[in-house]
Amino acid sequence: MLLDRLVQLPVWLFVLIAALGTVLVVQLGLYLKYRFFPNIQVSGEDNQSANILIRLVSTLFIVMLAFMVISIWKDYDTQRTNTEQEACVLGNLYRDARGTNPKVEAEVQALVRNYTKTVVEDGWPKMQNGHESKIAWRSFNDLYGYVIRINPETKQEEIIYARLIGHINQLATFRRLRHLRNMVPSMPDFMTGIIIIASFVNIFFSYLLKVNNRKMHHLMVGMGGLMISLAFSLILLLNHPYRGSTMVSVKPLKNLLDDVFPMADITMVQQK
Repeated sequence: MLLDRLVQLPVWLFVLIAALGTVLVVQLGLYLKYRFFPNIQVSGEDNQSANILIRLVSTLFIVMLAFMVISIWKDYDTQRTNTEQEACVLGNLYRDARGTNPKVEAEVQALVRNYTKTVVEDGWPKMQNGHESKIAWRSFNDLYGYVIRINPETKQEEIIYARLIGHINQLATFRRLRHLRNMVPSMPDFMTGIIIIASFVNIFFSYLLKVNNRKMHHLMVGMGGLMISLAFSLILLLNHPYRGSTMVSVKPLKNLLDDVFPMADITMVQQK
């Protein structure tokens, strides 16, 4: 799909293409209006009624666009928070394994490290293209299967086991939410269509304005189209939080491999 390819571009290039394309389209429309329908414009006696209608249309469009931008940004921020929470759960799972016997501790920590590594190295790149990582799924299944089959032998291990079960279920939840969000965009296609139609209606009304200076009219319409393209670009880019150049960062998970797990291992050695 063309849109999927476009969102893979660097942000500046995507915005540039969207802005230039929109400005050219609206300028072409205004040129055709002057070329074939030069007399279709708001006359002096209709100015008051036309101004009320144009303001109404513009206000409704701005409110609709603002609502979409805020909604999309809120969802994008939620996805970032979920990724951070997923990383925190993995860190807690790694550390709490220290409360079990050495054999279980070593196995759980090895499985956690392996799962985190596969998500960083294979899971995130696959999600960027709209796919799921089978390697990461196998690593998660190995980790989940091992944890739920742990047989605690002491009262302390029973307490730790309950914590491990809580962590692994939280991890499953955040992982599932991440993949569900990657498959289903926050803004459905019909809402994208509504925004596009509303944009054209808003631009059409700007064509009807009576402006004595034709160059100024082109400039005003072009600036309007530019602002619409910027807002629409923001919506499209943030609507795919795990794809393209604006995808949610994998740094919280990568930080586990680079800092958290090694520091936890150093602490364990010192305590022993």
